[in-house]
Amino acid sequence: MSGRGRLAALRLLADARKAKKGGERAMAARQRALLEAMVRWARTRSPHYRHLYRGLPAAIDEVTALPVTGKAELMGAFDDWVTDPAVTFEQVRAFTDDPAMIGRLLPGATP
Repeated sequence: MSGRGRLAALRLLADARKAKKGGERAMAARQRALLEAMVRWARTRSPHYRHLYRGLPAAIDEVTALPVTGKAELMGAFDDWVTDPAVTFEQVRAFTDDPAMIGRLLPGATP
């Protein structure tokens, strides 16, 4: 894991510890905030999810409010659902087919 990855993991652990220390209400609030942030990210960065979530309210409180998606649907629309426009299905396929790339970052992807 890179230095940046370790730092991100430490931040997540500190965040989880803080929420846990605050009790169930704090943990539930943090879960809602993270879910809302993930949905906002997907809506902003992914044409597929922007379309899929178009009828949903701005704030999502429960993951069960999100439409279910499947692997076949997502793989068929890979270039539209991926949230980094620099990443394409062809690029990912070539990357994953090369055993020499195991443990490396995808070239050109936003870290």
